[in-house]
Amino acid sequence: MHTPQNPSAERGSGWALTVLTLCAFTLGTGEIMIAGLLPEIADDAGVSLSTAGLLVSSFALTVVIGGPVLALTTGRARRRRLLIALMLTYVLGNVISAVAPSFWLLATGRIVAALAHSALMPLFFGIAADVVPPDKRGMAVARVSLGFSLAMIAGLPIGTALGQ
Repeated sequence: MHTPQNPSAERGSGWALTVLTLCAFTLGTGEIMIAGLLPEIADDAGVSLSTAGLLVSSFALTVVIGGPVLALTTGRARRRRLLIALMLTYVLGNVISAVAPSFWLLATGRIVAALAHSALMPLFFGIAADVVPPDKRGMAVARVSLGFSLAMIAGLPIGTALGQ
């Protein structure tokens, strides 16, 4: 039986993993829930459904391009400051999207959120791996990943229901 060397450190890492998992759930929900709202967005913005669908594509494209660029440009940044800055940027992008009076401002908010998202998930995984002993790193990363996966299962329907 494994006896923890420092029980308070293990509790602290458990708390950190819970927060990271909830953050991953939030990111996943913010990314995917718009898919369930596209018809309403198209109607409200006065655009076609296919144009509204560009909100999904532009988010994905921003993540694909932004992730490597941000990884290269923020590699030496202190993780705590980077985490706070990226989370604030993610919130800002979502607030812009939520209050946007036009489709193009909504798209801009989504792109801002996607840019932060592209760097946050790898950062979450890195922090998760660092707050646990080496033999528990795989479990820690899997736990954070579970938050993102649960967003697809629970966040999408909940977010769509609230959005409608």
